[in-house]
Amino acid sequence: MTLARDNLYDFFQTRVDEARGERGVDLSEDSARYLAQLLVQRQRLPGDDGETLAELHLEAARAERIQEAMHLYRRLGDRALYTAGYFRDSLSRKAVGVQYYADMGGSAYHRVSTLGGGWVIDEDPWTRMFGELARRFRDCLEVLGDVAERNLAEGSDDILGLYERWLQTGSPAIERRLRELGLLTPAGAAAAGDTELA
Repeated sequence: MTLARDNLYDFFQTRVDEARGERGVDLSEDSARYLAQLLVQRQRLPGDDGETLAELHLEAARAERIQEAMHLYRRLGDRALYTAGYFRDSLSRKAVGVQYYADMGGSAYHRVSTLGGGWVIDEDPWTRMFGELARRFRDCLEVLGDVAERNLAEGSDDILGLYERWLQTGSPAIERRLRELGLLTPAGAAAAGDTELA
């Protein structure tokens, strides 16, 4: 599979479901669909507007209307989740790491949930979903990281680079791809410290 598909949502939903299953992450279907939709949106609209997470947080905290604050907190949570999940390696070159992104993103989704709960009588599915995304932010990061690893493994022509990445991360998706290519021996996969290319 490649990203050049007619239906990106189906592609990413399948990837999210596979990653959830492999990791044993029991997210609600609403949250899983949200992760897939986030990946679709970011593929179609890559990059961000240059605001830092701290600037987005300040803007959301100062918002005069609840709806505006919810929108800004959601943007903050989405950016933190996508960056620290799908592009977590990019954070090694930044002054702040995954923990900062997890704290900011989880808190932002929590704010969306609590602000949303303030204007509905019963907790609606939307509010519950953001509450779950806040509580399970780390799990969501792992799911998106696995999706990225699988996409990298399937689209990479740099076999040596792929192998080196597998040595660093132990990614099951990359291991599977190396096996498919016939480049990883069963003995090599069993002991990551003594891995061998076939």
